[in-house]
Amino acid sequence: MIADFGGGTSDFSVVRVGGPGGAQVLSTSGVAIAGDAFDARLVDHVVSPALGRGSTYEAELGRTMPVPPWLYSNLRRRHHLSFLRSPKTTALLDKIRHGASDPAGIARLIHVIGDDLGLPLHQSIEANKRALSASAAAPFAFDHAGISFAADVARADFDAGIAEDLAPINEAVREALDRAGVTAGASSATGGSSLVPAVRARLAATFGPDRLLGGDELTSVAWGLAAVAANR
Repeated sequence: MIADFGGGTSDFSVVRVGGPGGAQVLSTSGVAIAGDAFDARLVDHVVSPALGRGSTYEAELGRTMPVPPWLYSNLRRRHHLSFLRSPKTTALLDKIRHGASDPAGIARLIHVIGDDLGLPLHQSIEANKRALSASAAAPFAFDHAGISFAADVARADFDAGIAEDLAPINEAVREALDRAGVTAGASSATGGSSLVPAVRARLAATFGPDRLLGGDELTSVAWGLAAVAANR
């Protein structure tokens, strides 16, 4: 079995189940890419444009300047939003707001930062990602006191957005199998990120669709960690 331990990383272990010693970890591998990285892609393509990303503002001497992209990179992780709550950033946003080509979007950005809405924002992203796992399209909606915006999201666009994240995950799976000296055909796969259809398709291509275990994707995370701990 190769289990995805989930969270902010995709950590894989090849575990032999049963036998005299019980569960035995044969190898481990992983990359710092998983559900959080997929959420960040949705922030980039769905949320940030509604908050003024890609727009401009009129600066000193009549110069037209792009709204700094680094403002939006801090939205990609909910706990990074606090980095924007500084007097220097507040002054910059006030200057941008007065000359913005997208004043409504910048006003939303200021509201999200000022009210520290990182947690509810990412809860809405998570809900959209879960809905896309079951449907070809799903609406994204964020509705909080004083701010609301929505967008229609197609799973095909989400899959395209996370495509570059999937290759390292594939490589980590292959590395774990190679280190264990076992073949994909002799293994099964499970884990939290395997609920994402694009990830599941990659795992099915590696192991075969009949080798993907269902129903315990999230509990397998705890099971895999316990198996690693028991073998240390």
